[in-house]
Amino acid sequence: MASNKVEGTPVFARDGYRLGSIKNVMIDKYAGTARYAVLSHSSGFLGLNEDYLPVEWDELRYDERRDGYRINMTEEQVRMRIDRERSSARRYGRMREREEGRDWERR
Repeated sequence: MASNKVEGTPVFARDGYRLGSIKNVMIDKYAGTARYAVLSHSSGFLGLNEDYLPVEWDELRYDERRDGYRINMTEEQVRMRIDRERSSARRYGRMREREEGRDWERR
């Protein structure tokens, strides 16, 4: 299947709630297989905030009835996972600033 057929496909929570859609499919260049998909999840006022969450390819199951993928998570679990990813990225950025001697910019 072509990656452009997968990108944009809806992703649903286990209760059927539409979480978002597949933004990208990431391929393992050595094995030649799909490793994970990037879930685009809209939230906030009128859904204007767009967050991205990497989801292991094995976590996704295609649901023919919905013509989309289903993940065994709730919307709340997805939001919590996005928050963890965001927090982790901020910690990583602060760590890199300290390593590079740029932490003075925060003081």
